[in-house]
Amino acid sequence: MKGWSLSVLASLRPGNYEPILPPMRTLTVIAATLWLSTPAAAQKFPWNATDRPPSLAGLGLFEHPDSARKRLGTPIAGDTLGPGPDASVALTNATSGISVIATKASGVSVIYLLKREAGMLDSTRVGDSRDRVLARWGKPTEAQGNNALWGAGDWIVVILLGPDNSVQRLGVGRRG
Repeated sequence: MKGWSLSVLASLRPGNYEPILPPMRTLTVIAATLWLSTPAAAQKFPWNATDRPPSLAGLGLFEHPDSARKRLGTPIAGDTLGPGPDASVALTNATSGISVIATKASGVSVIYLLKREAGMLDSTRVGDSRDRVLARWGKPTEAQGNNALWGAGDWIVVILLGPDNSVQRLGVGRRG
């Protein structure tokens, strides 16, 4: 079940491993409830389409994977994501709580923070509440279930909420 969203996992009945998905209208209402109800005093998302993506935990998008591997430190777990000579590789240092996805040809495409102490992005950290994020950045550009995206040109900020409506994963990534 690795890789399934929390909403699908939550819909599994005990003893039955077939997902029971609610109608699409219900999913839309759930996404709106989770992300689109913005607190009245919301600030503006701090980046524009012409801005360069910010670094996260000292790592940058497009950075060469060998450089990112060195910056991640040890221990690192690596997973190949797909076939071919330039398949994406996920590199994760569970101790520091930092993960990247990269290819040799195009460099780092996604940087994730998995722990609060791993760093922050515009004062937002893993563990912050959904309401704090919405108050800081306003409504996301896109939301689906427990995932929210704020777009800025050719890159995005990604947040995954945990079951308690707090930030479980915070990242920046390239579009496309």
